[in-house]
Amino acid sequence: MRKGKFLARLPIFLLVLTALTACGGEPVPDVAPTFTPSPLATSISLTSTLIPTVTSTLRPSSTPFPTFTLPPSLTPKPTLTPTPAIIGLGENSGPFRDDFSDPFSGWAEAHEEDWGFGYEGERYQMYNNFYSGEVCSSRTRGHTDYILEVDVTKIEGPDTAYFGLSCRKAGNNYYTLGIRGNGEYAIFKTVGGVIKLVAGGPSDAINQGNQSNHLKGSCVGSVFSLAVNGVEVVSVLDIGPQFGSFIGLILGTVSEGGVIVDFDNFNGYPTTNARPLPTVTPIGYISPTPSGTPPTVTPTP
Repeated sequence: MRKGKFLARLPIFLLVLTALTACGGEPVPDVAPTFTPSPLATSISLTSTLIPTVTSTLRPSSTPFPTFTLPPSLTPKPTLTPTPAIIGLGENSGPFRDDFSDPFSGWAEAHEEDWGFGYEGERYQMYNNFYSGEVCSSRTRGHTDYILEVDVTKIEGPDTAYFGLSCRKAGNNYYTLGIRGNGEYAIFKTVGGVIKLVAGGPSDAINQGNQSNHLKGSCVGSVFSLAVNGVEVVSVLDIGPQFGSFIGLILGTVSEGGVIVDFDNFNGYPTTNARPLPTVTPIGYISPTPSGTPPTVTPTP
């Protein structure tokens, strides 16, 4: 009887045993699949090194540099009482004389690494460090025909440099009447910044080296003359345009810079019955702005 009950229950026991074997004996929890995010594209770093800005450097050319003129009206000057040494101050015609004892007499002043000019010890000093180029400082007048005088002293630098007077200047067009430290005189004609020798040669009248000389130049009609220390060294005929009415001082270098020159006792006066220049704006002249405020001028050699 008991054996029969056991046999009757045997299928149920085998069914339970099979179920436990299929489940592994213990329940195993479900595990979610591992998610690996795809890497994002790397953006450009804000700290990346920027490409440096390259600034080109202009080197002096063997071609003479275009010259410039700073009209005195472009530089505000304090109100001053004219001294007896200055005639015609504030006027654009008639005689003009300046011994440079008044540092506010109206000549331009600029001091750069390679060039400059300004009042220095009751004289007007110019320096030029260009390999080959000119530095000019001019005053505007009202006539093309002028007689000009000045005392000039070379302080230092090569004797190949030339220095002296300029006339008929309008922008990059003018005449130069000057001497060199090696005892030569020269008359140049500059048109559009291109310099041409009109006349030149040696003269015993010129004090050579670092010495003083008195120059007297004339620009009358088509005749250009230069006297040094009371001796006329050259007079030449050059037919061409009248250009403008600026007169002034000039210092040029040829193949070597580093020259300093002092000017003193400048004197300019129109010749008898000199023809007035028509009222025009010379080339390179910068007019005041409509508001009356002088513009900022940056000279370029």
